[in-house]
This record gives sequence, C-alpha cells and structure tokens, in this order.
Amino acid sequence: MSFKYRFILSFVVLEIFFILLIVSFNFNVISNSSKQLINEKIDLNISFLKNLIIIPLSIYDLATLDNITENTANLKYINSIIILDSKNNIVSSKFRFKYKSIEEILEIKSNENLSSDEYELRYEEFKEEDAYIGSMYVIFDHSKNRVFLNETKNNNILIILIEIFISSILAFIVGNKLNKKLINLSEVAKNIGKNKEIKIPYLELNDEIGILSKSLNQMHINLQNRNKDLKNLTKDLVNQKFELIETQKYKDSFFANISHELKTPLNSINILSSIMINNKKGNLDEIQIKNLTIINDCGKKLLDLINDIMDISKIEAGEVIINSRAFDFDKSINKIYEMFLTQIEKKGLEFIFKKDVLIEFIINDEKLIGQILINLLSNAIKFTNKGKIEFIINDKNEYIEFIVRDEGIGISNDKFDYIFERFKQVDGSINRKYGGTGLGLAICKELTTILFGKISVKSELDKGSEFTVLIKKNIDKQDSNLPKIRKKIYKKISPIKTEKFEEKKNKNIIILNNHPMYYFEIVLKLKKKFFVVKQITSFENLLLELENEKMSYDKIVIDLDFINEHNLKEFLKMKKNNLFIATSDIDKVDEDLKNSIQVIIEKTKKEKFVETLFS
Repeated sequence: MSFKYRFILSFVVLEIFFILLIVSFNFNVISNSSKQLINEKIDLNISFLKNLIIIPLSIYDLATLDNITENTANLKYINSIIILDSKNNIVSSKFRFKYKSIEEILEIKSNENLSSDEYELRYEEFKEEDAYIGSMYVIFDHSKNRVFLNETKNNNILIILIEIFISSILAFIVGNKLNKKLINLSEVAKNIGKNKEIKIPYLELNDEIGILSKSLNQMHINLQNRNKDLKNLTKDLVNQKFELIETQKYKDSFFANISHELKTPLNSINILSSIMINNKKGNLDEIQIKNLTIINDCGKKLLDLINDIMDISKIEAGEVIINSRAFDFDKSINKIYEMFLTQIEKKGLEFIFKKDVLIEFIINDEKLIGQILINLLSNAIKFTNKGKIEFIINDKNEYIEFIVRDEGIGISNDKFDYIFERFKQVDGSINRKYGGTGLGLAICKELTTILFGKISVKSELDKGSEFTVLIKKNIDKQDSNLPKIRKKIYKKISPIKTEKFEEKKNKNIIILNNHPMYYFEIVLKLKKKFFVVKQITSFENLLLELENEKMSYDKIVIDLDFINEHNLKEFLKMKKNNLFIATSDIDKVDEDLKNSIQVIIEKTKKEKFVETLFS
C-alpha cells in the first residue's frame, strides 16, 4: 500500500474513532437526560394524580373519579389508568394496554417496565391516617420517547457516515497533495543517489516539507563536495600508482644495470682469486692464500646476492619467460645432485637422494626448475649444521613432487605466513649468523607459480624443515606464458588524464653530463612529472641529437663542470633558447657567461633543480 493510501486510511480511522467517541458520549448524555426528565415527569404526574384522586376516592365520588380518569387517559404519554377502592374493586378505569390483560396488571403490586421498556407501570396506594382507602395503576407510554431516541441515533449514524465521507474526501485531497510532494522529494533523493543534476523543490516552504527539502539540499551539497574530494583522491591515487609502477620500472632497470656493472668486476675477482689460490708458482705463503680464499668466498657470496636481486627484479618486471622444451629429466637432476654432494659431505652431513626411475623426459623449463631446487638445497645446507639432508623426487601422475628435507634449525609455526615474502627471514639473528638477503624462498615461490606449480612447507623449530614443490611434467605451448595472476599484477595502468598531465607529457629534455649516476635521482623525479629525459655524455653526440629532425627538445641542460669553455661559447652562438646551465658552484661562473644565459641552476640542490625545469 502506498503512502497516500496509508495516510488516507489512518486519517479516516482516526476521524471515525473521534466521531464515534463524541457521538457516543452525546447519545448517552441525551439518553440519560431523557430518562431523567421522563422520571421526573412521571413522579410529578403521580404526585398530582394522588392529590386529585385521594379526596374523591375517600368520599367515593365516582363521577369525579371518572372525570379524572378520562382526562388523564387523554394525555399522550399515559396509556391506561385504573383506580381501585379499599376492597381492590375497580371504581374507575381507562385501559388500552394491549400486551397484558387488566387482570394480569392488577396482580402486580409494584413499579415495573412493560413490553421492552416502551411502557412503564406505576402502582400507588392511597392511605388516610394510615388507613388503606384504595390504589391506582398508571401505565405510561414511552414509545414516542423511544422513537425520538431511535431517530436521534439514526441521525447520529447518518451524521457519522457523512462526516466519514467528507473526511475521506478531505484526507484524499490532503493526502494526494502531500503524497505528490513526498513523491517529488523521493525522486529527488533517488537522483541525488545517482549523482544527477537536480533542482530541489519546496525550499521556500516553512513547514515540515520545507524542512525536509532543506535537509535534502544540504545532503546534496555535502554529497557533491564528498564526490569531488573522492574524485580528486582517486586521481591522486591512480597517478601515484602510475608513478609507483614507473618508479618500480626505474628501480628494476637500475638493479639490472648496477648488477651487470657489479658482476663484471666480481667475476674477474672470483676467477683471479681462484687461480691465485692454486699457487702454481709457489710464491704465496699460507696467510696470503687464506686471505685470497676469504676474498674468493666473499666474492661468491656477493655474486649470489646480486643474482638473487636480478632474479627478483626480472620476476617483478614480468620479464621471466617460460622456455618450455623436452629435456632429459634424469640427467638434469643428477647434475644438481652432484653439484651439492661435495658441499654437503664437506660440511659433514649425510645426503640421501631418492628418485623415481619412471621419470625420464618431461616438457618444461629446465633452467627454472633447477633454480628452484638449487635455492631449496642451498638453504638446507646453510641452515643445517648436523644430521642429514634428503632430496626426494616422486612421480605424481601429471606432476612431479620434489621434497627437500633437512634436520636444521627449523621454523616456528607462527612464521609460516611470511617466509615466502621478499627480504623476510625468521628473525634478525638468522641474517646476522647465516647471511643472505631473504630472497631465496620468495624466488622459489614466484618461479613455482610461473610454472603453474605449488610450494608448501612443514617445519618444527630445532628439528628441521620440509619443503614440497609440485611441478607439471608437461607444459603446453599455449601455457608457456606467465599465469593470469602474473599478468594482472603487471598490467599496464594509465594515469587519469588531467590538464596538467596533458600539458607536461610531451615535453622532452636532453641533459649533457659525464655523471649519469649523479643525475639518476633528478631524471627519476623529472619522469614522475611526465617529462621524457635523455642523457648524453659527449658534446658531439649532443650536436648530432639536436640536429635530428625526428626529435625536438623543449629544454636543453648542459653541465658546466663537464663542457669546456670553447665548446660552450660555440654552442651559445647556435642556440640560446630553452638552455639551462647546471653547475656545482654558481659563484665561479664567469660574469659574461651569466649575462648571456637565461637560467643557471645549482645542481647540488636537486629539488630546486627539478622545480626550475618543471616551471
């Protein structure tokens, strides 16, 4: 039922209740008043008749009694009258009562109502000096009074029905008008919820509808403000996310470059130290050989750390590609076994190797599987000082199960949640005692996921650990891409386009310097502000780049500490627009040069450097 009809029904029911209450009260008052008046009238008539009849009755004046009887019976409200003498004989009467006989009436010696209260019998005795001289029966007719009360009742019912009808019409009119306003305000509320442009009605009213309209208007204003704040916040969050992804790319690129730069000299150090440890010429003493061994061991550890960082950077960048091909599984696993056998025996541990002979050739990425197993076995050796290490391989239909079990330090149950997270180890003391980056298990987890596999761990503190890896035997060509979850993580996200973004996005900057690593932070911040930045390390390449018609640069930055004065003066003759000079000390710049260059930036103040180029 709609609000309109609920309102009308409620209004009508309430109206009926109050009408019935008032009418009932009035009817009762009228009825009681009528009864009281009739009783008083009857009492007055009985008293009057007694005074008229007692003297004629006492002297037995029948003519007078007949006259009184006749006149009394002619009254509209008296039906019958009977006068008896001292011997209860009828001396005069006028009897017209049809519901009882006169004999039945004479048997009654008290006042009572007759025939459904329409008639009332009054019995009165006459005494003179306490001597009984006769009696009188008078039947009063209340039928007209009953008719009057019934008419009054019927009139009241008619009035009630008329009032209900009128109140229903009024309720319908008022309810319809009120309901129309409420429906309009309800539609307004719906449109506010849908964030549509709306005009709120009834704001000029001062009644409850006006108050409701003003409340909706305030709510609309608040929602608009909040929506604006949310939109701005969403833009900021998306742009920040974009910046974070870009920063991540720069970080990965930096790690890849720096790792490559570190690996080249490290490999030389490791190779040369390994050769020198052999001491073929015999010109090194034991202390020198020991020192070389330390250098070689440290170099190998550092190389392992660099490899871990490079691996995790490739995984984060989504650059790991599955090279799925058929390979000799037995031969590949034996290589890994032989690789670790010497290391484990050298540490005084027992190495148990079990392999299902049914597994011969599989189609998968041999290198990635090997990397997972090498990381797990390396961890087992690192964290086990006594006891045994087990390397077990089982055939599980479509999968191969690899189990690496050790009797090392173990892991407590509360640490299981994050041992596969990057840079996490069980506690800081392990890092101090055993070393490492905390990337090994994270790399295993990521590579297992890439190979559509699963990795799990069971462990007990001080008793050892068991890592189980499930890998598919055969990966189809159609599966030779990263899993969907990996694609989602590295899906390209574009920032929300704003006027500011569009304005800065296409601006290109070229920087001439001899220290790219020093400018790395500056380049990163400029790219965050949507500049395309290119670094050049020679004056000749700068000239060639500027002559390239396919590429135009909005701003040119020259490091004054790198270019010689002659080249700079030659360059100023060709180009002065959009030129920025960077220097470590502005005070040392020649005055003539200051006058000929629009902007000189102090490169040590990197934030100001970026802001100057951005403005």
